[in-house]
Order: sequence, then structure tokens, then C-alpha cells
Amino acid sequence: MTSPLIRYPDTTLVLPPVYCGSIRYYAAMAMYGAVTIDTQRRFNKRAKECHRCTIEGANGVQRLTVPLEKPTEWHSTRVCDVKVSSHGDWWHVHWGAIFSAYGRTPFFEYYADDLMPAFSGDIDSLVELDAAIDRFCRNALGINPREVTLD
Repeated sequence: MTSPLIRYPDTTLVLPPVYCGSIRYYAAMAMYGAVTIDTQRRFNKRAKECHRCTIEGANGVQRLTVPLEKPTEWHSTRVCDVKVSSHGDWWHVHWGAIFSAYGRTPFFEYYADDLMPAFSGDIDSLVELDAAIDRFCRNALGINPREVTLD
């Protein structure tokens, strides 16, 4: 049985990797029968969505940024080659912000254990971090498009 949300079952949607994707990102994903996350694209340091997000906290909007290790050449680096920096224990800060903002919301306690490993500090690659959070979001939202790899 297919989801009634799928409008383009025979089409593959190509999306960039994002850090904590927006509702719009997952709504688009739900409309297609297959999805590809393009990790082979060139890293654009001005495209911040792959390592930055905003959350709604108790004191308003809070911006979270994952620090990145500077590659030897920004202009030729692919997204899959970008490494996450361990500078400042950012994962602890991000998990604290998420817990503070959403810890008292209904059902957070049921999802926290599945989301927390992404913020353990054990992930070295930006693509791995984005993929871990993406898997959590897809599972929580019930979005299961076919995964297609780029050739």
C-alpha cells in the first residue's frame, strides 16, 4: 500500500543534505516515490542549510551551527568530504538546546533515545551527521521513499 501523499511515484527527487531539515523539505520528500540525497555535489560554504538550523526555544528562535573543519580548498571540496569539528563540544550544546526547547512537549521522551545518538560527538563527517538526523526524521514522520544513488 502506498501513501496517499505520493503524487509522483515514478519520479526521483534529488535533494541536498541538510542539518535538521524543515517541514518543507520533508513534505517535498513525501510526494515522491524515490529520493536521492546528493552528497557528491560541491560544498558551497554559503549554503548554510547543511550545517545550520533554527529551532523555536523558550526565549524565541535559536540558531544552531555545527562547526566544520576547514578543508585545504573550499572550492573543490565535495559535501561528502567535509568533516565536523569537535571544537566547543557543539553536540552537547545542540542537544541541550533541543532538550530545553522540546523536552516538555508531548512524546519527546519517546523520541529522545532515537535522536540522541546523533548528538553523541562520535560522528566525524557532516554527511553522516545529516544522514543520522534525516533517518530519525523520516522514521518519525513515516516517510519511506526508495533510496536511489546517483551514478
